[in-house]
Amino acid sequence: MAFWKEKEVKKLIKEIRGGITKDDLKDSFPSRSWGSIEHKFRQLGHNKIDTYLKVENKTKNSTLKTLEVICVELKKEKDVKLLEEMSRRGYISVREREIKQDLIYPIDIGPKERIGVVADTHLGSQYQQLSHLHRFYNLCKKRGITKILHAGDFTEGNGKLYRGQIYEMFLHGADAQVEYVVKAYPNIKGITTYAIGGSHDYSFYKETGYDVLDAIARQRKDIKYLGMFGAYFKMKNISIYLMHGDSGVAYARSYKMQKILEQISPEKKPNILLLGHYHVPCHLSGYRNVEGLQLPCFQAQTPYLKAKGLYPFVAGEIIEFTSDSKGLTSFKYETIPFYVVNQGDF
Repeated sequence: MAFWKEKEVKKLIKEIRGGITKDDLKDSFPSRSWGSIEHKFRQLGHNKIDTYLKVENKTKNSTLKTLEVICVELKKEKDVKLLEEMSRRGYISVREREIKQDLIYPIDIGPKERIGVVADTHLGSQYQQLSHLHRFYNLCKKRGITKILHAGDFTEGNGKLYRGQIYEMFLHGADAQVEYVVKAYPNIKGITTYAIGGSHDYSFYKETGYDVLDAIARQRKDIKYLGMFGAYFKMKNISIYLMHGDSGVAYARSYKMQKILEQISPEKKPNILLLGHYHVPCHLSGYRNVEGLQLPCFQAQTPYLKAKGLYPFVAGEIIEFTSDSKGLTSFKYETIPFYVVNQGDF
């Protein structure tokens, strides 16, 4: 198969974004087979190219709708709503949408109610720890926990976040990872998962405008999607900030969390910060009167991490806190570790 030149790839993306039929697309690449075109499109982050192609209506009664018909139906919607709907129907938007981030959600948590917390499950990675994730959810069920917070990186992403990542994955493309998560992620009656997206989840959105967590949550009623990178939970006089960080681990585990807490403005400062992304746990108590908990992960050491001398800690957390009319009165957490990682857990 002949190598795709950068100019051809740009042309392919432009043609699909512009709305083109299958026949016209094949005509645009006369030297390429349809199988070659489909394969290249999968490498760009999606599995089903037909979803993105324009379909010509040959009869007035056709139930297949073209892009123009959809636009007419949505002409009364605001731009953001229209673009979101277009993305859900499988079209690539050429205009970048604002991501849902740092929204505030009410949550009902009783006195001394315990909450499970997980982060960085990276489903789609050959180094995922899905069996341990199921064990943690089952433990939460036995302890009567009904709410689990997920601090981002649900999926492994598009394979382009660092050199060599694609070789650490067993699933490639947004559609394949969404389908897998819907089927494989723990689904236990009575437990609801509240999730934000992380940098790996965002890789699909940044490249094609496709929000994988939104797609997952639409098929899994027990998973509530709260937005990318951060979300607030409000209850009476307490707030929890669920956050996914950025960049690598610093020389000291607490350093990144310290800098984050120092930069949060007073009016946005939470009582509890739950921080994902760094794959290692750390508790920072009372820093600017915030209880900061950096979270472990459910992904074993990858070749990328090994080359950097980084050792992730596979575990989940269970938190419990009390409050009064003035705010937080106590905070404690329990780490549920899985010291022996599973090889080939996919």
